[in-house]
Amino acid sequence: MTLRLTARHFSAKPTLRQFAETRMTKLNHIYDGITDAHLILAHPNRTAKVAELSIHVYQRQLTAKAEGIEYEAAIIACVEQLKRQLQRYKETRLRKGNPHHRPKLSIEDTTSPDEI
Repeated sequence: MTLRLTARHFSAKPTLRQFAETRMTKLNHIYDGITDAHLILAHPNRTAKVAELSIHVYQRQLTAKAEGIEYEAAIIACVEQLKRQLQRYKETRLRKGNPHHRPKLSIEDTTSPDEI
């Protein structure tokens, strides 16, 4: 998964980028089919900090947007929203019977060579 970070009208510190990367790895634990992630940080007014996170999975793009007093709080809220969306997406993929996401069944031969 590649993470792109866009900071609108300010320059993001490396610690903020590191924080976002560590939070994004939690999404990979839920569903490992995430191919791309884009985090946009902005502050439309003096008090609110806005984080918008969009991730791309197979044939779908999931997005979340949250506000907070600090960017860290907004990032945490976005990740929590996307956790729920990813779990729902994963359940629908399994329910539809996609063979790529089904567990492989092993069929064991129970007949012995003497019975043949």
